[in-house]
Amino acid sequence: MQIANWQKAPKNGFYDDLGDPTAEPHVLRGTSWANDPEMYHAVIDGIADHTLEQGWRLSWLSYAETLYEVPLSLRHIKLNTAKIFDARHLPRTKRLDLSSD
Repeated sequence: MQIANWQKAPKNGFYDDLGDPTAEPHVLRGTSWANDPEMYHAVIDGIADHTLEQGWRLSWLSYAETLYEVPLSLRHIKLNTAKIFDARHLPRTKRLDLSSD
């Protein structure tokens, strides 16, 4: 079974492709490399050492990460707090923490 339009978020939903700077609008990027050359407070976009020929989707080949145990954070403004959201991620990450303020 294949999911059609997997990159398209459902109505009132969100889709972020972490690792693609053009498709991760909710990522809190931190400071710039010029201000933080050791990347203590920045999000880094990277490319995995896999290929499309290995069955990986193009969106799976890129990723976002932080260093030094700094959390990678996303911010969604004006969420309906009465609604239940389903957060999904690939199991390449160590953990997925969800919180709201």
